[in-house]
Amino acid sequence: MDEENGTSGAVQAPAEGLISHALREGWAAFKRDPVVLVGFFVLKALFVGLSTWVLSGGLFFYSMQHHGFEYLEDLRSMVVGSLTGMIDGLLEVGLLYAALLIVRRQPAPFGTFFSGFRKFVPVVIAGIVIKLMVGFGILIFIIPGIFLAIAFSQWAFLIMDRNAGALSAFEWSWQIMRGHKIDFFLMWLVLIPINIIGLIPLGLGLFITVPYTYAVQAAFYNRIAQLHPEVGTVNSFATSGP
Repeated sequence: MDEENGTSGAVQAPAEGLISHALREGWAAFKRDPVVLVGFFVLKALFVGLSTWVLSGGLFFYSMQHHGFEYLEDLRSMVVGSLTGMIDGLLEVGLLYAALLIVRRQPAPFGTFFSGFRKFVPVVIAGIVIKLMVGFGILIFIIPGIFLAIAFSQWAFLIMDRNAGALSAFEWSWQIMRGHKIDFFLMWLVLIPINIIGLIPLGLGLFITVPYTYAVQAAFYNRIAQLHPEVGTVNSFATSGP
């Protein structure tokens, strides 16, 4: 059994030190392949920005606004926001999957960046469902929303790594997060200040702290996935790459 990739067999690894393990392994992964992690992060920002401009119609909508079609602005904003949010989510999943491969010391070729599109249907459905559930939980009371966000936080990894469907990803995330929700919450209490610090030098530090955050999330998932090999089945391209 290869403890790094956690792809087969039961692993009796202790849960103690999960936060420090994720932070340490995340940093090791970042140092091992900073070009991919930083490069994919920059590409994601560029793709989302370009998509927003293209979907907004660029000069086309600018021209419409000056010819008495201002009432279309609200509709345009809603459609553009939905589509760019979907593109951002798909690229986010690809970036997380790339981080997971790097944590496991596996190659993350350029195609990994778009791997979320290979799971288009479950990723989009799961993305919509999680936003609705967490948003509803926050509207009722903030704590339920946070609880749901944490309990279902591993859905993207499970879709890519264990071939979960949109709904089974939530069920499996609930299972593997059992006993680790406090760890996940405390881990983010460390990551948030790190990213705030990254904002200080004109935001340039985010080019390190955000990719590092992706790697830490991947390291966290990789460890708890090792503890729950019985949940789901490992996706065949999790070991062969996209």
